[in-house]
Amino acid sequence: MGDVSQGQLIKNLHIERYWRSFDENERKQCIKAGAADGVVLKHSLDRSLGNVYKIIPEINLRDLTTRESNSFLALFAHRATNTLLDQYSTGLNGRPGDHDFIKHMMDTRTLGLPNPDRNGLTLFYDEDRYGESMTIMRNASEVFAGLSSAIQANLCVPQERGELILQRQLYMLQSLNIIIEDILYIGSRTRDRKKLPQKSGKSTVSALSKLSIQEPAKPPSLPEIINNAADQRARLQEYLTLLSTEPVVLTHDVNICFFSRPELLPDERGRILPVHTDKYISGAVLEVVYNSVKAVAIWDYIGRLLALLESQPSTNKICRAVILQELSSVCHLEYGRVQALFRRNVQTASSIK
Repeated sequence: MGDVSQGQLIKNLHIERYWRSFDENERKQCIKAGAADGVVLKHSLDRSLGNVYKIIPEINLRDLTTRESNSFLALFAHRATNTLLDQYSTGLNGRPGDHDFIKHMMDTRTLGLPNPDRNGLTLFYDEDRYGESMTIMRNASEVFAGLSSAIQANLCVPQERGELILQRQLYMLQSLNIIIEDILYIGSRTRDRKKLPQKSGKSTVSALSKLSIQEPAKPPSLPEIINNAADQRARLQEYLTLLSTEPVVLTHDVNICFFSRPELLPDERGRILPVHTDKYISGAVLEVVYNSVKAVAIWDYIGRLLALLESQPSTNKICRAVILQELSSVCHLEYGRVQALFRRNVQTASSIK
């Protein structure tokens, strides 16, 4: 994104036009919309939200929302058109970058983390290893001596400082992302919408005149149902084999399961907060494998019941009734399983308007 000019980026997204057209109240609405309980710093030194003013003081109402201020557009352009490494070393309009800013806050305003790892280091060498942390387990003094040049160049910093730098960049980008979405949402509501053209009744009459009524399809025979069940079981078994032997397939399904958890439902505008933990990865792996095994078992059982039903003479009504009742129960179980999976995947986008 560094090759895209600031003006082009802002104009392409309609952000500048919307933002400049907003009055102060509309700007405040955009800034507050994505904040917890709609609470934002009143100014850059506002201490009512704890350490927030020490990490992202730029996100405050006084500096961003006054009618004559363009601070938000400048801040957005700086963060959107520079890499994280550039933001790490250089701030907006020549101000201190994220590293120097956090170091200043730690030195002058007691910003810090509880129980920091004194032997931990965070690397800011390049984009591939950006933000990577490590802990020195032995010979710490020798390791620090070997890294002295990197430490002096701020390419390698204490882990506490590194985590705070990453927090600043993460919270800043999260806040800007949500604000941008609110600008586009509120701005789009104020646009003049053209009325949709009304369709004449002639098109409806023409469509009805061309409508052809087909006879309903005949219900499948029992042998066809047995073959379909066998095919379904074979497909599910093949997919279970892929899960067991192909890491790429397993990873794909685990990601879908992990990111479709109920607590990650989007809000009314489709926004989803990023996930900062892999705490539930093991559960997602188990759930994916369990669902696949369960599907194979259900369809194997359905196939056996159908084969048993086919083998019974039509005169044995009691046995056939019992088998049909069991088939009904198993099919209802499979319907519930598939419905739950469908609902889980659809709900991830159901709140988007």
